[in-house]
Amino acid sequence: MMSNNMVHVLQQRERRGNPRRLAMSRRTCWSVDDVLSVEEHAVLLGFSNSGRYLMYYKSCDQGLLQVYWRIFNPSSTPLVSPGTALAISVGPCAASSLQNCAYDDDMELRVWESIDESLVVAISNSGRRPGTAFHVTVSCGPSAPRSSVIGALRLTLSTTMSIPECWFFVSSTSQLVFHVGSSLLLFSLNCGNRRAPMLPHSTKPWYYASEFPVEVVAVPTDGTHPVTTTSDHPTKLLLQCALESTFDVEVFLQSLLDSSPTLRSFHLHDYDLRHLCVADSTWLYMCVVAALDQDGGSRCRRRVGIFFAWNVLDGSFQTLRLVSVPLHTPLNTASDAMLLRCRRAISSIQATTHPPTTCSNSSWSSSVPSFNMWTNAGVLCGTSVGRLDNPAWPYAISR
Repeated sequence: MMSNNMVHVLQQRERRGNPRRLAMSRRTCWSVDDVLSVEEHAVLLGFSNSGRYLMYYKSCDQGLLQVYWRIFNPSSTPLVSPGTALAISVGPCAASSLQNCAYDDDMELRVWESIDESLVVAISNSGRRPGTAFHVTVSCGPSAPRSSVIGALRLTLSTTMSIPECWFFVSSTSQLVFHVGSSLLLFSLNCGNRRAPMLPHSTKPWYYASEFPVEVVAVPTDGTHPVTTTSDHPTKLLLQCALESTFDVEVFLQSLLDSSPTLRSFHLHDYDLRHLCVADSTWLYMCVVAALDQDGGSRCRRRVGIFFAWNVLDGSFQTLRLVSVPLHTPLNTASDAMLLRCRRAISSIQATTHPPTTCSNSSWSSSVPSFNMWTNAGVLCGTSVGRLDNPAWPYAISR
């Protein structure tokens, strides 16, 4: 049993006031060969957030990648359990795509795990160009309560955004949101025995049921027996998609312009929308750099940056900052600068004029607050991490 948890020692010091001086335990280090068998043909990604699990991935048939978690126990032999605590498959979910898809050696993999290990989002893609398809798997995490069938959701999307910046999760509403370019796709998730997710109820014109809904396939976590979301026994699935909605970004941004007297005469020509972080409850902080023209002309007459708070449920918004942007600056460069400016402004905004933020500076270093990410970038570059440290216990794995 792990007994030298530094987090536990710090908690005890907060309660009792001692010991004032902490003796840092020396890390026990094992070789990667002790936790990875050659027969598996797998790649070690690292420790999970709690330090209780080791994460692996390997290639499978039909262009799929399998990501799985095994319990790590330093007091046992072997160090990792032979069975898997959780296994998910990432890749094409449509039958036609599976038949025509082969594993790509350059397949990028990113795995996000929530801090409490209750939710996992894994994304794989084979192209680095904007607009290429990427494959998403959403599953309850290794520490989530178990049911008779631990379901996962798989879907395929295409976006002009970079993969780490194309999605976010609003835990208070169980909304999984994907930014696919001209629209936001909202998937309302049902997670096990939790209360039903809050669904969008806006009567605004920019919120509507998806005209061409994305195919969402529900699968067991081993990924071997796909089932439809209209199964005869849907209650056995721990994770379900209750509703898919589409948020029209362009219609919304035009309404945002119409709300400002100085911008009412302009029309939206081009834009670059970014999200910053989750604010209080159902609110998100977002910013956009918009290229505007008048009378529907093709020539850009003005460029503005707008910092605003948006409600994921009813679509309402509050404009917080409005700044001019030089015309000669490329749109994506101006958007990057606007993003940094808005992050600095969040801490100075008064709670009486906007929804209070619940994010901290630490979440700004990640595109998805409250999630940590693992990636196979080192494998694709031909390099390997020399050492993997357990985040909670004085243990490490090295080459």
